[in-house]
Amino acid sequence: VQTYRQLQNEWEALDADELTEQPEEEEAAAAGEEEAPLPEGWEETTTFGGDRVYVNRELRRQQSERPVFELLSEPQRPSSIQTDGPGPSAPEPESPLPAGWARGKDQNTGRTFYIDHNSRTTSWEKPKTRTDGLYAALGPLPDGWEMRYKNGRPFFIQHRTKTTTWHDPRQENPLPDGWEMRINHADGRVFYVDHTTKSTQWEDPRLHKESSGPAIQYSRDYKMKYENFRANLPQPSSNTAKCEVRVSRNDILANSFDSIMSKTSSDLIKRLWVVFDGEPGLDYGGVAREWFYSLSKEMFNPYYGLWEYSAIDNYTIQINPNSGMCNPEHLRYFEFSGRICAMAVYHGKLIDGFFIRPFYKMILGKQIVLEDMAEVDIETYNSLQWVMDNDPEDLFLTFCAQESRFGEVIETPLVAGGENIEVTNFNKVGYVNAYIQWKFVNRIEEQIKAFKKGFAYIIPLSKLAVFDENELEYLICGIAQIDVEDW
Repeated sequence: VQTYRQLQNEWEALDADELTEQPEEEEAAAAGEEEAPLPEGWEETTTFGGDRVYVNRELRRQQSERPVFELLSEPQRPSSIQTDGPGPSAPEPESPLPAGWARGKDQNTGRTFYIDHNSRTTSWEKPKTRTDGLYAALGPLPDGWEMRYKNGRPFFIQHRTKTTTWHDPRQENPLPDGWEMRINHADGRVFYVDHTTKSTQWEDPRLHKESSGPAIQYSRDYKMKYENFRANLPQPSSNTAKCEVRVSRNDILANSFDSIMSKTSSDLIKRLWVVFDGEPGLDYGGVAREWFYSLSKEMFNPYYGLWEYSAIDNYTIQINPNSGMCNPEHLRYFEFSGRICAMAVYHGKLIDGFFIRPFYKMILGKQIVLEDMAEVDIETYNSLQWVMDNDPEDLFLTFCAQESRFGEVIETPLVAGGENIEVTNFNKVGYVNAYIQWKFVNRIEEQIKAFKKGFAYIIPLSKLAVFDENELEYLICGIAQIDVEDW
């Protein structure tokens, strides 16, 4: 077998006596010196003469010297900045590499190459990060500015004032203090880093996410409220005890009702352990989350007559004032619904169902106003608003409300003797307030009382006082509208 070695761009055949020479590196290795691992793509082999040679099949290269490489460290942010004018005085540092990549240097040529530990390959071409493209899309920096990196995070230098900042001067709407925008190299998705709390999130902290009503900003204030709320919740007597719930998917509502209503409040705050019949598994959060999702879809189904869709859409739900005609045990089921919502809050899960805005106000004991009507019944809101803005005497209204109940129109006095009291320009405010009270409170007073009783069985209602109605919706149900860009 003839052995060859490469000289510049040509190959030369080696005689047997030339193969007997042992390189200095091999002599050191034979003496017991520890050798560094080979770079990616290289392998070691032995000739028939017993000599070691190193082959790189990708580069079609063979050599007797052991190939090595040096990993280049990432540039560090200078402790001080010295400039003699606009622009950087030091060489521009290397930008960080994508996750799993490293730099290497060929010992023979001094040329830098790049190692992808993810695919175990090497390349002469520098990999481009999505972050590079993200900042490049913003255009060039203003005169006198320079971008550098500290631990992979870009910062910006203003050489004229000799100051540094985390904010990109090309962005008109910069991120809040302590925030940074990064790219997930696995899928290219943008995420945000809060260096103050050392946490990450997909949601842009500059944006307000809209829900079924006025949105709240997931701010540090809400986070502080939530942490304080969690710290003051009742704690189980044992960290190892479990609250086991066994249900069948085909009868999840009835099974869950029997299980939850038979347990004490101290049982319901223990670690939740849900088991679906015929589906053995370990519940470390995922099974319980699926149970809350499947149960809430069934529990809030208008088919059972306990809840109904609001007049404005088929998404938000409200209590059916005629629920007693559909289910004689409707108050027990509303108490059960309250327990389920409280359990979801306590165990950090969400309910698949969004209530009308006045519902959250009633839980918090707040006054319902005319503006709340707009999110429930826009036609009634417009009618009442017209009464407030004009003289209603020509309408010949009385202090009564009409509703259709199973095809029959029912007239209900808003106040005692209301059928004999005409609405005038002087008492129209009282008429509107009485109508709102009847619409949202009087008709469902028993149902909402049962719901609050079930909720307070696990979490005292006084603990919710730190939240407003928007934050309470966020706490129980999450966000009603999902932005596809967040996924």
